[in-house]
Parts: sequence; C-alpha cells; structure tokens
Amino acid sequence: MNSTQDLDYGHAMCPHCRQWFDAAASKYCISLLLPGVPDRLCIFLCQTCQRKAEGLDASQVKTLHKRCSETLYSERDLNWSVTTELTLRLHGGDLAAALEFGLGLSNVVYTAVINGEIDLCVYPGIHISYAAGGNE
Repeated sequence: MNSTQDLDYGHAMCPHCRQWFDAAASKYCISLLLPGVPDRLCIFLCQTCQRKAEGLDASQVKTLHKRCSETLYSERDLNWSVTTELTLRLHGGDLAAALEFGLGLSNVVYTAVINGEIDLCVYPGIHISYAAGGNE
C-alpha cells in the first residue's frame, strides 16, 4: 500500500474498498450527524464504489454506510476520503482542498463555530479569523 507521501494532490482512501483515488472526481457522499455537535461527517467513495452504490436498495445502502463507518472508526490513522460539512463549505465544495488543508481550527474553536457562538471570516488563501458573536 502506498504511503500518503507518494500520492498526488487530492488523493485519499475510499473507506468502502480501501483503494486510493483522486478525490476531486468523487460525487457520492454519505452524510452522517456527528454525535453531540450540529455538523455532519461527509464520507466520499471512489468512482467504482460510487457506481455500485447508485444501484443499491435502502437496506444495502444502510449496510454500505455501516461498513464505511466501522472502517473509519477502526483505522483512524489512514488518509480517508472524509471531512466535515463545515470544512467542505469552507473550501467551496472542493473535496480535494478540504482533505488537503482541513480547517486548521482547534477543537474548542471548531465547536464554538458550529454551535454559533463565534463567527468565521475566510480571506483569500484560506486565512481564517474568528470573533465572538455568532447568534446575535
């Protein structure tokens, strides 16, 4: 298996088949609520798994979601094709950028942002500043 250092920009591992793929081409997203926070986990599949998922019935989709979730929780140290909805929005829907650059926020600041306690301001180059306010 290749290490993440050998991969080109925007590549990640599919949590369903465990193959490396170009995340920029991924469109199929499994969206799961994160426990205790109002953000969603966005899990993306490789093109092969996307095609398979499109023809599944509700029961099979549930099995697919469960398998991906179990993989993510059991092997946390790999470069999976997963991000949060906030991170994806911050990068204008560009999954490759979201995976490569992330949010760069501490857990405390991230939680405050998604709870509406502080506001984010994003400048060109993804420079982020934040200030108290949120729900005002």
